[in-house]
Amino acid sequence: MQTISRRLTRILLPAGVVSTLIFAALSLPVLVESSLRIVIQQEDQVAFDSSLEEIAPLYMGLAATLSLGLGLTGCVAAEGLRVRRRSSQLQKQLSEQSEIIKAQEEQLVQLRLQTLNNTPQGHELKAFLNGSKISPARRGS
Repeated sequence: MQTISRRLTRILLPAGVVSTLIFAALSLPVLVESSLRIVIQQEDQVAFDSSLEEIAPLYMGLAATLSLGLGLTGCVAAEGLRVRRRSSQLQKQLSEQSEIIKAQEEQLVQLRLQTLNNTPQGHELKAFLNGSKISPARRGS
């Protein structure tokens, strides 16, 4: 439970901060120029005539949606990069461990061969593996 809480905090807290900053930047024109009159003309006809105060709720809704989306997208992308880096580190560690295991297996084979070479049966096995025939007289010695 604590791990899930930490992960959510790691993603949502920065997303909230980023979203707040983006929203503040987007809403600044409405606060500074609230009495501004907006007139859009098209071929000598007025297509839109309103004050900024009248369209502010629509603009603020759009700004809030945009800032939340950008904040979450940025934080999720940052988390994805962090996970990718961690995955790369784990892959490197796995590769290193694999090489260590391979080296230890080779050492184990060498130790087994040394043990076999130090016993009378080991000489016979080595000769057999080399393709030599073992004479019965040699076995007794």
